[in-house]
Amino acid sequence: MDKPKLVIFILALWLPIYTSARADINENDLQRIGLEYWHSQLAEIISVTSNEIKISQGIMTLGHDSYQLWSVFDAMANYESELYYNPSQYNSFSSDYGDKLYNLPVESVSSERCDLDKAVIRYDKSDGIYAWSKTLDQLNDELLNSQGLKYTSSKTFGHESNPNEQASYTVKVDVDYEQFTVFYAKPYGSDIHNTQLQGYTPWYSPCVLPYVFSQKQDEKESRLNQTTALVVANKGKQCVSILNPAQVHHDCTTLSVPAIIAVITVPLVDLYAQIP
Repeated sequence: MDKPKLVIFILALWLPIYTSARADINENDLQRIGLEYWHSQLAEIISVTSNEIKISQGIMTLGHDSYQLWSVFDAMANYESELYYNPSQYNSFSSDYGDKLYNLPVESVSSERCDLDKAVIRYDKSDGIYAWSKTLDQLNDELLNSQGLKYTSSKTFGHESNPNEQASYTVKVDVDYEQFTVFYAKPYGSDIHNTQLQGYTPWYSPCVLPYVFSQKQDEKESRLNQTTALVVANKGKQCVSILNPAQVHHDCTTLSVPAIIAVITVPLVDLYAQIP
């Protein structure tokens, strides 16, 4: 069983500073317009809302073992940005779950459907190793057997009726990946049956958080998000182009190794605010 390792992300910003021949087209606005368009198109491609998807700020490699993969799922964030994924490990789902578990009065939730004593024992037995429901090998298998992604889309902003007008510009996205998958996983609980997780201890009890989130939560808590899926691509490239009569700019990211290009996140209260 491989040992926990520090997560190392290789980040390289893929949206450059645009140079514009026109003073009335703000460079920062052009960058944001290009990113927002790619963000909206990716949400449409994988059939989620734009609020649920966060773009990786560069090339985010998968790492070499399942521990690194699970740490991405385990990381939680209070998303100030509507667009970018925050890889910070400051808040983690496993530790937040443990805090909630230890602070629940036994009599408040224990029943035939949810035994709090067993939930605490299960969590303690994990000995600080918090596996999730799928492994890195399973992600690589899904990626290898995926159908890939070829996608082209564009939108003209400004004077759509007259594309030759100087103030108009077109944003175009071209994507061509040989391998592309959306990889879902959840905390390794007593309800998970996966032979690849032999040797790891289930630490999560699905009945606990629905009770916790049926109670009143503070505002900070309500903004925390859980990562539910990773958008992973390999062998290909994506290009975002900005075109207008005064400039043509192309920016492409090429992948030769598997990388996380975005994550799907959902507020904890949306996932668990149900009475068990």
